[in-house]
Amino acid sequence: MSEHNSRMNEIDFIPLGENSEATVPKLQGSFRIVSWNTLADQYCHYQMRERPNDQKVFDKHRRHRLLGKVFRHFVKINADFICLQEVDFKIARQTLVDAKSYTRLLTPTGYGRGDTRVDACCIFYKSADWDIVGKKKIVNLDDLADADYSSQKLQKSFRRGNFGIIACFVHRLIPNKRIVICNTHLYWNPEYEYVKLRQAHYLCVKAKEFLHELKDSGVETHLIFCGDLNSQPGSLVHEYLSMGEVPTQNCPSFLEKTLECPLRHLLFESIHSKHDKGGPVYQKEDIEYTNSTVDFHGVIDYIFHPYSLFLTKILSTPTFNGPKDGRKYPVLPTKEWPSDHMAIGAEFSFEE
Repeated sequence: MSEHNSRMNEIDFIPLGENSEATVPKLQGSFRIVSWNTLADQYCHYQMRERPNDQKVFDKHRRHRLLGKVFRHFVKINADFICLQEVDFKIARQTLVDAKSYTRLLTPTGYGRGDTRVDACCIFYKSADWDIVGKKKIVNLDDLADADYSSQKLQKSFRRGNFGIIACFVHRLIPNKRIVICNTHLYWNPEYEYVKLRQAHYLCVKAKEFLHELKDSGVETHLIFCGDLNSQPGSLVHEYLSMGEVPTQNCPSFLEKTLECPLRHLLFESIHSKHDKGGPVYQKEDIEYTNSTVDFHGVIDYIFHPYSLFLTKILSTPTFNGPKDGRKYPVLPTKEWPSDHMAIGAEFSFEE
């Protein structure tokens, strides 16, 4: 068995609880979702400068072949929804849409500072089983820069070229239940946490508007918020989504002392929320990392789900050894994995 295939075989949906060794087929009345920052080609050069001896890892053709293998494995493990960030290559469409009967929704490309941003957020859904309800909503997070701020510098800080995408789906065999997915990629810089918080809030406002437009008596609607949020556990964004509100006294541009999430009634919980005997510990995640590079190792990718959906399985991740330079954690991407992010995923059931 090749090294690549052995890595792929470590990725599967594993039941929660102690008996989580064997994989179990997808339950009737459930669905599977994966979220993954795939590492855009245009951003590889940042890491290549830090890793001059690992140029083969970043070879475009080699990396695209490996990306294709990962996408095909997502199909193999029966993912209904594949939410991607940093997509600026054709291999996802060629693998999932052209060959595997998925339909793609994506944010605009060729946009950003200096018109250089060409990566997109995408939602691929299994169109043999699911129909889209209405139209997708594209949320341009640069809209935040159109508001009145105390300074031009503060206003400019919100122009980052980030997007979100929101769409509603219904399974053909379960017409009385709907899934709304919000997939996004928030601004990366840790020094601008207030920008990420404002972006997350704006997305939640737009998601609430989207839910209101969908209102239909007799139809259950469940919203999932996922993506690369570039925010660690305990950060403003993480607390905002987990707790439903967050204090903003140290954040420029906020007039309110406490920012309340318009979706707080959904009681969001991350799929990797750490639990103790009393329930979830909202400031911690029960996963070591989702992003690991030369200068960062931690959790910044999430799938938040409402209390109305029941989490039954978690996507397992490959195990990588640390590099030979003595680091305790792996530096991604590697020859076996094409991105600096791990894929995360979950299976949800409509019924407990």
